[in-house]
Amino acid sequence: MTESTDAIKDMKLMSLELSETIEELGKKTREFEQTHAMIIEEKWESTKDKSLSNASKRDIVVKEILSGITEYVEMKEELDSLRKSKARMDIELDFLLRQDRKEREKIDISVAEALLTLLKKV
Repeated sequence: MTESTDAIKDMKLMSLELSETIEELGKKTREFEQTHAMIIEEKWESTKDKSLSNASKRDIVVKEILSGITEYVEMKEELDSLRKSKARMDIELDFLLRQDRKEREKIDISVAEALLTLLKKV
């Protein structure tokens, strides 16, 4: 029983750490996106460039710029990979919790049967 609960505890701690890493990396990528969006917005405000005349066009330009920044692209790829790892970890954790619950139910049933047997003897 303790082995399974230790594994569950360890996995929950790992999941927490992974969630924190995902949150930090997500924050960094959003900062990149916001910075470049502001730059393009300022460019639009100062030049009134027709190619930036609406928000959709400006968003496209920002995405194009960001796709050319290696650091940003690597962060997005890492973020995607971490999210997938977290999803797999959550699935594994759910499985371990179900297994642990089944084991506890078996023990509960065994204890109940033992008590019934004792009561019948009395």
